[in-house]
Amino acid sequence: MVAAVTRGTCPNRPKLVATAVALLSVLLVTSAQAVVRSDTDEARMANEIASGHPHQNRTFWTQIAGARYGETSVVDPEATPLGADLFAVRMRNARDGLIGGAACNKDTPPEATGTCPRVPVIYGMSGNEPWHEVYRSDQPGYVGAIAWIGRGQALAVGGTGKYPRREANPPAADWDFDRRRQNDIEEGAGDARAWYFHDGSWEEITNELPPEMTGLSAVDVWIGREPGGDEWGLAGDYGHIWEWRGGRFTGKRIDRASPSAGDPQWSVLNGPTSYTKVSAATNVWQPSAEESHASLFQYRVREIRIAPDRTQKRIVAFTGGCCGPSDAGGSRRIEYVPQPKKNEAGVDPTQNPPPREQRPRWIVSSIDTYGESVYSFGLKPSRYINSFDEPDQFGEPQPKGGTMTWSAGATVVASAAPKSEGSDASPLPVEAPGASNDRRYVDSDGDTESVSSGFGQPLTGDGVPDWQVGAQGQAGR
Repeated sequence: MVAAVTRGTCPNRPKLVATAVALLSVLLVTSAQAVVRSDTDEARMANEIASGHPHQNRTFWTQIAGARYGETSVVDPEATPLGADLFAVRMRNARDGLIGGAACNKDTPPEATGTCPRVPVIYGMSGNEPWHEVYRSDQPGYVGAIAWIGRGQALAVGGTGKYPRREANPPAADWDFDRRRQNDIEEGAGDARAWYFHDGSWEEITNELPPEMTGLSAVDVWIGREPGGDEWGLAGDYGHIWEWRGGRFTGKRIDRASPSAGDPQWSVLNGPTSYTKVSAATNVWQPSAEESHASLFQYRVREIRIAPDRTQKRIVAFTGGCCGPSDAGGSRRIEYVPQPKKNEAGVDPTQNPPPREQRPRWIVSSIDTYGESVYSFGLKPSRYINSFDEPDQFGEPQPKGGTMTWSAGATVVASAAPKSEGSDASPLPVEAPGASNDRRYVDSDGDTESVSSGFGQPLTGDGVPDWQVGAQGQAGR
């Protein structure tokens, strides 16, 4: 994989119009010459065709580092070299960002980057300082996920092996969870590695990790704080979600063997996720079709998102899918509900349910599955641009027009199916439980949607629905 870094830029509209007029004049007098479209032209055409709308204001991606696909020269070798594969990115704000991955030795020739030994690397930008390398390990492995804790603090996680681009096909159908996990330790992601950024530098904390923790692929940190002031977050590996608190991993986790009672913070609901009263005149309750069972937690955690809400912990995670027992289905949604509403905690109200504060918080969904591995998703933001100087999501002052607010809402999922070696066909049959014929796509021109700021001030963008999600039609498969 060739490393590349891009950013969104908004072209100056008068200049764009003038350029278009000049280009049209040239074409009129040189019609015999071949027309060569730029990347920006192609992006504009693709976005407008896909969304079905012309766009007045556009934001385009511009490559600022790395190499173009198929080329060996890089835009800025100090930012990301040719031999760097990038797997994680997190921006704290518009000025501070981190990227993680695995890189070859700096003097590796281009022809050797496909097979070179790789070590974990982290690149950063801050203020007016452009992207540059901020950490490089001398031991094999990768950085698979990064999360900001706050100003001057961040957490990066990975493994001693190779980043799990796809889930390996088990050589035999009888491989259970333990055999698949052991194979991942020996041939895949390896054991866990982690790094803690504080006091201006990165500190590896691998020696402090729980011994059962394996190669990590997801992490997020809550913007709120625990009652004692500790930060709190979660990280995921093959079949576990682990707690981070107060500068360390505590060893607390959920997995396929988690209890359904006891500490509600670390219990998984067993049974229907909700009950609905059939009629007001009776005390008959109908269980939901969706159930939750810890045993469904069979695969690698691909992504964790904790909603940026200081008042509650609202968590959604997705696992990888494929290649295990067919009854385990595909990718699973795992959710943490901080305070279940009445009759929505999966406990039959006719069976003397425990108080809400004692109900399990975790749900491993039985129906929200995909036939592919879910690699990324986002919690729906409620967006507005502030009209006054206000704090951002970390409580730090931001100038007018510089912040957004967020709320937990719908989830957007980007999926990719595992494939057999040397084949374009997915090893997961279409008729398998949880599999789907539909592929979901997202397109955008980058503008923000038209949402009232509450003060009657217009937002950036042209009011056209910019993000469009839908199933691919039969003719396009």
